[in-house]
Amino acid sequence: MSRLNFAAWAELHSQMPLHEADDRKVITHLTHLEDLVITKYGTGAQEALRVLRGVASSLLGSVASPVNITVKIDGAPAIVVGNDPADGKFFVGTKGAFAKTPKIAKSEADLKTLYGAKPGLLTTMQTAFRTLKNMNFPSILQGDVLFTPEIKQDQTIDGQVHVTFKPNTIVYGVPKSSELGKKFTSATFGVCFHTTYTGSTLQTLSATPGANISQLRPPANVALVSSQYQDLSGTLTFTASESQSLKTLIADVARRTPLLTQNAFVKELKEVPLLQSEFMIFQNSLVRGGEPITLSPKVFVQRFVAYLQSRAAALAGTKKTPAGKATATSKYESLTMLVTAREDALVDVLAWQQSVTGAKTYLINKLNQRGSLGTFYSSDTGLVAGPHEGFVASDKSGNFVKLVDRSVFSQMNLTQGRFRTPA
Repeated sequence: MSRLNFAAWAELHSQMPLHEADDRKVITHLTHLEDLVITKYGTGAQEALRVLRGVASSLLGSVASPVNITVKIDGAPAIVVGNDPADGKFFVGTKGAFAKTPKIAKSEADLKTLYGAKPGLLTTMQTAFRTLKNMNFPSILQGDVLFTPEIKQDQTIDGQVHVTFKPNTIVYGVPKSSELGKKFTSATFGVCFHTTYTGSTLQTLSATPGANISQLRPPANVALVSSQYQDLSGTLTFTASESQSLKTLIADVARRTPLLTQNAFVKELKEVPLLQSEFMIFQNSLVRGGEPITLSPKVFVQRFVAYLQSRAAALAGTKKTPAGKATATSKYESLTMLVTAREDALVDVLAWQQSVTGAKTYLINKLNQRGSLGTFYSSDTGLVAGPHEGFVASDKSGNFVKLVDRSVFSQMNLTQGRFRTPA
């Protein structure tokens, strides 16, 4: 098995991380459960196990370690609204509200400055500003836009007229004659809030899962929806057999998790930022191609190595001098040697990810019961019923993680979509 010499090892480990630390508890990106071992290493693997146990205990009626479960809404864009603690003025923003210099709009002029280059986004944010500004928000809330007049329409599904809207990839719909349907019919703006923020400044906000929309008093032209699981998807019941199957799946994750504490490949993920980023990019490329993120271990290693070699060639092609080309090639050759040297440890990481994915998928399939807000997907024969985008689990410590079937929704979201929120 190939080994790295000290110079190659030192060069890889001296690279700077690709992200900056931020002490604030803001939610700009949610991590897939099985990716926690990549982003948080051994600690992340333990967190994933706690999440699985917490979701299971919540659904099975145990209160040993419950977690909060919300439905992940496929809205667009993400929206942050409230009153700026600095001056008490109402504002709207996208995830840019969480930048070191917050990008927020407190006036129509601000809206044009921030979003004028993207007409569709500007129209949505103007609607949000005009319809929400008089609601007197007691806290800063983050959510997802469900609809504006431009995307809301009536459609007949299974012989019944529905109010439908497609903010991004999923088509949401409710019978027009239902209470929720009547609310959507009269509204010109729909939003689902899922996170509450508190803090003395926008730069020091901390997040709490959930949003108490009952204290808000929206005008008739605004439809607010709760992201709480019970509100959107009903309640669950487990048979004895289903309960045992879930416990068995989680037990397998529990058996594999301690193996990652001293895992050599996990250690390299932590110490070599380039390996961490390329590993995640490669697995996302598998999702984009409709393949599982783990494959079979031998095939995974072979294809990951081939991927790294192609990245080396691409990077070298951007360099103008022979020295630059050699440096780029050498960097990835060292990375390839590292992966080969840690192949046995990588197999344990893949086995853990596969085990976590199995338990997560079982939970998602149970959680995906039809509720008050129907979810549909476009097909050659019209709209067909389908699952929610996914779910978000959060614990009392403020950790958030998403439960999404990457083989279904993530693959579509990486290849389809409406507009994305600017940073």
